[in-house]
Amino acid sequence: MSLGFNERSRQHDEDALGLVESAFRELGFLVFPYGIEQLPELQRVLRGLHNGTSKMLRYRPDRVAVKPGKGTLLLGVKSEGGRSPNFAVEFDAWDAARMWNQDARRVLYVFVDLLSRDVLACWPEALSPRKVFVPRRGDLLRVKSLLPPGAVARWYPAVRGSGTAFFLVSKSDLQSLREALGPEWKSTTTS
Repeated sequence: MSLGFNERSRQHDEDALGLVESAFRELGFLVFPYGIEQLPELQRVLRGLHNGTSKMLRYRPDRVAVKPGKGTLLLGVKSEGGRSPNFAVEFDAWDAARMWNQDARRVLYVFVDLLSRDVLACWPEALSPRKVFVPRRGDLLRVKSLLPPGAVARWYPAVRGSGTAFFLVSKSDLQSLREALGPEWKSTTTS
């Protein structure tokens, strides 16, 4: 049985974000809310705009993680109820994250399997969608124009949810949070 949108949102907002915040605190980070949900009017006026700045603002990451004395990361958090071997990633959010990361690693994708409570991660540029599902026929040409070489976009009208184009990321292709962060985020001091 599928969960409704409200229950799915509650699980993400309460369970997944809580697990992410705990995992980052254990690694010495402070975590703060940051997503577009913090600015509902801005979210509304950006809907349907696809230029780079609009996309970077509309799909801005969910959290800011600050490691005092070390640096700051933006966290794009994705969650899944544990019944699928994959996580869904919105295509435009991925494109925006790659823009944020063009000159440096600023955005980290953090994936939460709500059943196992695993917190996994990867950098957006490590993802290369092969097949993009496009629920709105009107988005098909725009999405096709942005695809990496060898990828395909298919109209897929049977999708519930936000209605935005997405691709799937296999859980088995992701790393633990510590592995994804790498040695550059290990603290030289404990906090």
